[in-house]
Amino acid sequence: MVRPLQDVIEFPRFFSYSLEERIIPRHKIMVENRVNFKLRYMLACTDDEFNQRVADTVERRQRFESGLLDDAPADSQTAEGSLGKAAVRDCPASENALMNFSE
Repeated sequence: MVRPLQDVIEFPRFFSYSLEERIIPRHKIMVENRVNFKLRYMLACTDDEFNQRVADTVERRQRFESGLLDDAPADSQTAEGSLGKAAVRDCPASENALMNFSE
């Protein structure tokens, strides 16, 4: 699991959750469903709330991909549309700002 350091700074309670019982299982669910939440939304809720959040996000993505989502931003409102592909692709990422929890 690779996360920006800022995520842990914003949610230091991350370290109080069980790696085996909460973090890894929820991370696997998120990867399987191709969703991503901030740590706060991933961990600070019940299993039922988390599962509902994943289901809602998957449904929203499916509606977006099928063209049925009304509140999707226009190309000019997305990072790629307003900055261009080169600006997004060439944006420097600091290796120090990422944490890899899979080691």
